[in-house]
Amino acid sequence: MKGCVFMKSTRKVLAVILCAAFILSCFSVAVFSADNAPQVKTDYGIVQGQYFDGGMSFYGIPFAKPSTGERRFSPPVAPDSWDGIYDATVESKDPLQNGYSAHKQSEDSLKLNIWVPDSSEQELAVMFWIYGGSYAMGGINEFYYDMKAFARETGCIIVSANYRLNVCGFLDLRDTVEGATVNNGLRDIVAALEWVNGNIEYFGGDKDNVTVFGQSAGAALALSLLAIPEADAYFSKVISQSACLDNFYTPKQAREVSEMWLELMGEPTGEELISMPPAELVSKVGMLDVKKFMSAGINCIYNPVIDGEFLVCHPSEIKNTDKKVLLGTNKNEASLFLFFVVPPLTFIPFVEEVALPGFSSELKKSLTKDLCHPTTGSLITLTTERMYRYPLTVLADKLSSVTDVYAYRYDYEPLLVKLTGLGAFHCTEIPLLFDLGLELGSSKIRLFGSKQDKDVGSRMRTYWGDFAKYGDPSEDWVHYSAENRETLIIDSSDTMMNNPYSDRMILYEAYSSPWKN
Repeated sequence: MKGCVFMKSTRKVLAVILCAAFILSCFSVAVFSADNAPQVKTDYGIVQGQYFDGGMSFYGIPFAKPSTGERRFSPPVAPDSWDGIYDATVESKDPLQNGYSAHKQSEDSLKLNIWVPDSSEQELAVMFWIYGGSYAMGGINEFYYDMKAFARETGCIIVSANYRLNVCGFLDLRDTVEGATVNNGLRDIVAALEWVNGNIEYFGGDKDNVTVFGQSAGAALALSLLAIPEADAYFSKVISQSACLDNFYTPKQAREVSEMWLELMGEPTGEELISMPPAELVSKVGMLDVKKFMSAGINCIYNPVIDGEFLVCHPSEIKNTDKKVLLGTNKNEASLFLFFVVPPLTFIPFVEEVALPGFSSELKKSLTKDLCHPTTGSLITLTTERMYRYPLTVLADKLSSVTDVYAYRYDYEPLLVKLTGLGAFHCTEIPLLFDLGLELGSSKIRLFGSKQDKDVGSRMRTYWGDFAKYGDPSEDWVHYSAENRETLIIDSSDTMMNNPYSDRMILYEAYSSPWKN
């Protein structure tokens, strides 16, 4: 992550101090300044952050105790209070994971970041970010999750929190480890939201106006919160970017996967799994033969489990909610996976097994013949629709009968993306949404920084921010209905479209379940 930008003039620093003092005196917000650094008194102690151009940031604030020892596979526990001043200028370490993170890892990673924009307003809306990564990798300190610009432009307080991943976060070890629970990654998110509920007012936030938003696996987790009674009081709205709703386990499926996992790990006991050094655990997880899982039809080892108690149902089975929802997909979600993960000669078998699991063999042949030959583009469309768009359409249809729903499709291709020929693939909206124009080495060429890139990103930040603040992204963005399926197409210019996938949606509805049972 880029270093924070400090205010460079005494006048600017003085202005921020005076603004903070004014807010403190008028609104009882516990923000004050010491040595030109912002401090906030929380329920657990004082945290000291730093200023950036347009706000202040706080990194690595603990919302739970380290998940060490017997807590490795158990629910999160509230952190201890501290004396003195907690240094919230230092980024936390990432959760345990293998082969992805360039950051140091630790089981003492259940921490959160907060970005507070300069504002004279009382009780700012709060946006709680959940990162993606297939439930197996990721963290809040990746440079592309730098929320300074997003907070500054939306006028919202932004919070992001680490959660446990892979074996510690999304593997069912209840039959092996005494006291273990499932969905620990989700439990961490709920614990972080509980911390926000109890402390965000000290930063100037409105605890009753919290929007959870996430991308990919993070979007699926955001939607999962709708099916978690414990989380109900902690948020009011959801933004889902490119959620894949296929990847949820029943308890039976979760146990079958964990049994295979334990077998491949050499049948460790519960005591051994608890006492195993983190580096050894990560190393052994990284050496698992993934092909054996795939040959058994398991394409994603670590998934949320619909246990019926904590996560009471699949997101698409929610019958009632008062949470407003904004959701959507990218136009060419699957192109990245098909080109770089799946060998070209196995495109059609991959689509039949992964994208069309609920279809009869006859219908699979018909679809792959009609839609997948001779162009790869149609394969991408089919896989994108079956894995992302159709399940989300089913969800939007159901939710629109009980709450306000807004749907979008992200079509825009910055020049760099256009040069790949992959279209608006999975994750391409992230650099624009968070205004991450990147300089290419010493050339000063700014990626994702053209005037049009900036315009598209600015519009998205306005939509997201206004939805978080007011529950309505734009007066021109029409509510979604099951009848018309109104969808905003986000591109160089934005347009509303009805039933953008009507023909094939009818086909999917007739022959397929939107998620694996």
